[in-house]
Amino acid sequence: MITELPYDIWRYIFSFLHPKTIRQLRVVNTLFYNALLDDYHRITEIGYPYPGIYYPPLRYVNSGIILDLVFELSATHRDTESAKRARVLIIRRGPVYPTKDKSVGPRESSWKSIKAKFSRMHRRVVRHKPETILDKLLDAVPGLTSLTTLDVCIPYSLDDHSFYWTKLDVIKAGWPIFAANLTTLSLDVPLEEIHLVLLSDIKLFRLEIFSIFLYTFFPASKPHGLIRNALLPFLIDHGPTLRSLKLEALERVDVSSILSDLQYMPCLNSLHISHPFLSLESTNLVGHHQFLEAHQSQLQHLTLDFTSQSDSVDITDEFFDQEWCRVLLPELQSLSFRLLCLPVSCSAAAIPYFQQHILTVKSLRIYPLIFSYDQVASILTGPSPGGYFTGITMLDIQVWCFSPALLALLAEKTPRLRTLKLMISVIGPDKQSKPWNRVPEVSRLSFVSVPWKIIICMTVL
Repeated sequence: MITELPYDIWRYIFSFLHPKTIRQLRVVNTLFYNALLDDYHRITEIGYPYPGIYYPPLRYVNSGIILDLVFELSATHRDTESAKRARVLIIRRGPVYPTKDKSVGPRESSWKSIKAKFSRMHRRVVRHKPETILDKLLDAVPGLTSLTTLDVCIPYSLDDHSFYWTKLDVIKAGWPIFAANLTTLSLDVPLEEIHLVLLSDIKLFRLEIFSIFLYTFFPASKPHGLIRNALLPFLIDHGPTLRSLKLEALERVDVSSILSDLQYMPCLNSLHISHPFLSLESTNLVGHHQFLEAHQSQLQHLTLDFTSQSDSVDITDEFFDQEWCRVLLPELQSLSFRLLCLPVSCSAAAIPYFQQHILTVKSLRIYPLIFSYDQVASILTGPSPGGYFTGITMLDIQVWCFSPALLALLAEKTPRLRTLKLMISVIGPDKQSKPWNRVPEVSRLSFVSVPWKIIICMTVL
């Protein structure tokens, strides 16, 4: 009866159980034992933040395991499959092992006794224990043959001087092992040290998802030269297999020049670009136009984030009168457009850009442009008067006035809408409520009944 359920379903069921229950089920049979260990060892970490130092949350939901448990299990020869169970490897700054005063989470605590048992077995069976941390790490690397995701987040060697070079040695030793199955690679490394991670001779045959934070540690560094020497050759070599590309740049990094130098990627369907915007004169966007035009027939997901480090920068109507804004993406299904930390006064000029994609997108996010009722109606109608849009399922925008008329418009123009997130300035009974009538008698409004999941954020201007 137990074996009739598929293996993956058992793993999904176990994800809802308490760690104490999981520890008990582990000894029921071989199926439960393997399923529980596969899930537990799926995410592996090297590096733990120092106590009291903030570290941004990881990009994965499930918590990782204590990595030295994997190494001890491998060294005992009693569970040689432990390293092979790992699917995600996260390398971040901090000690390789948890510090003694590091608080231990409930899942780690529940496995503390298991680790102690294996440690005792290890002392009885293995006489020649590796002498250094690096030896332990390198002994475990050959077993990571099933790894599909590698996330490297070591911002700078001086911040992690005690363990940085040990982690680099692990990465260098692991590239031949990871090459066969690795599909996702995420990097957060200074451009000055990117060549230490992306070695010139590595080839990942199945790489599909690549994301990187582009920044320099020293003000005197020249980011364009560093990118040309290490990053561009890697992207060009792996372009034929990439399906998703994410470039997040900080100041002094010209993303447009990177896009100009990249070659055509035949499988690419997702593009995420984030970089500073100084002004139309100072920010090069020619590469955006060339890259979007080269991939316009295949892009399905597009995210554009423009940020500013100065309050004096303003986005005007000329921003949407550029060549890259006129590139039509007929296969686009998801569009996210954000102007972060930038004053915006061009909501009307932005309408044609969103109109040309509204007929195909299923997910639309726009921030921080604030639209009136008529502007929302114009976007949803599309480029042709009287047009009708039926595909959108998720909408995240800012509107001036939240009213029954707006809900009726959304119900008419977006019949497949399932998730609606609105940031609003005014609640009123009609389309154009005045700001001094900020919150009228909402109880007397006749709202439309819609099957949506609605998230409303009230903003006081």
